[in-house]
Amino acid sequence: MRIRVLAFLLAACSAHQERPAEQPARETSRSCVECHGALDAPTMHASPAVQIGCTDCHGGDATAPAKADAHGAGVRFVNPGDLTVADVTCGRCHRTEVDRVRRSTMAHGAMFWGAALYDQGLVASKNPRFADAPGRLEDPRADLARGRLDRLDPLAGAFARGADPWWLHLRRTRLIDPLLSAPGTNDHPGDYRGSGCTACHVIYANDRDPAHSAEYARYGNTGRSFSSDPTIPKDEPGHPIRHRLTKAIPVSQCIVCHATPGATATNAYLGTLAWDNETDGHLLYPRNQRYPSESELRAALKRNPEEAAARGLWSDYEFLKQTSEMQLDRVQIADFHGHGSLFRNVFRRDRAGNLLDEHGRKVSPADPERFRKAVHLKDIHLERGMHCVDCHFEQDVHGDGHLYGNSRAAVEITCEDCHGTISYPTTLLTSGPAAPAGGRDLSRLRTPSGRRRFVRRGAKVFQRS
Repeated sequence: MRIRVLAFLLAACSAHQERPAEQPARETSRSCVECHGALDAPTMHASPAVQIGCTDCHGGDATAPAKADAHGAGVRFVNPGDLTVADVTCGRCHRTEVDRVRRSTMAHGAMFWGAALYDQGLVASKNPRFADAPGRLEDPRADLARGRLDRLDPLAGAFARGADPWWLHLRRTRLIDPLLSAPGTNDHPGDYRGSGCTACHVIYANDRDPAHSAEYARYGNTGRSFSSDPTIPKDEPGHPIRHRLTKAIPVSQCIVCHATPGATATNAYLGTLAWDNETDGHLLYPRNQRYPSESELRAALKRNPEEAAARGLWSDYEFLKQTSEMQLDRVQIADFHGHGSLFRNVFRRDRAGNLLDEHGRKVSPADPERFRKAVHLKDIHLERGMHCVDCHFEQDVHGDGHLYGNSRAAVEITCEDCHGTISYPTTLLTSGPAAPAGGRDLSRLRTPSGRRRFVRRGAKVFQRS
């Protein structure tokens, strides 16, 4: 049996060598590169082992000489990672991941809709029954004790009895907008991203803070392209930084969704709060009160659901994108502005409100370097250079295929899995609510660069970001 298998493998290798490995990729990119040139990563992947061409993902006809014939149509051409087409693009190699993402809380948002509908008396059960999904989702391995639901129905069914005003109200608040089924609004710093797989794996310029964006901070916060593709305008917002997929995802990409009130997780991590619409208001509102017309108000609310923005200076995009550079008196504005909002950094203060440095000494409010000297109360993991994906690994971000009704039940990892307890050292086995039986062995994980993520040195454990 071993001889027959070995002979089969040798024959397959021999046949493969007759045609260069890169030939299929060339064939499905032939006419594309004539206009788009040599891209940042022709296959979108860092690994040279991946041999795919442009039309394998974007569709279209790579043999057609004319642009109208060569380009594909619909969402697949614009974004092959969108969940409506991922089966025939990303799913050809990553079927399990695509299936799990479609059923994840970040795709269906059932925890938000369940709470909102029950709160308003539109459903009788506290268990979520509706999802932001095109069709019914079912889980034959449901387990309510672990937060796993048996099914989720399309959200439109919750409003079949004339409750449309609540539908409009909940949508307008944009408390959990957008989910992975839709792209970012791509109209403010902190709102730039694609949908589906590319929502996370293709990086956009959203934030100039190196703590949030790491090496991507130098590309600014206005969603501009720095691709080698000559056909993409470099002065137009809404394009990814590069034509490249990555697993090294910075916090700034997570902020796009997780800084909004219905899905907030990053504000505590970043050490930020929503601005209170008052502090240093004399610098953020016009000198004379603005009375927007009905059309001006509607235009402002399309970008930011908070009416105060229509009266403030930050409703203007050019003003908004540079607010983090303003020398305000009492607050410092962060560099991301999801939904056109302002977020302020939180600093250590005494009971009288004075800024304090790392030694507990007062920082003068007249010191031009006061916000640099004061302690920014960000999470210690971020302070040490870690990003969300350094704790929330593959299962936490993709899901595990089950339908969860709340976010906590869907989390695989706990703090003790890495830190141990006061009584026991870490086992490096996951033990969260959604951890597989026996836990996942974290010591086997690798970083995107291929190095071991966790390394033991004597009695100590070190983690690579």
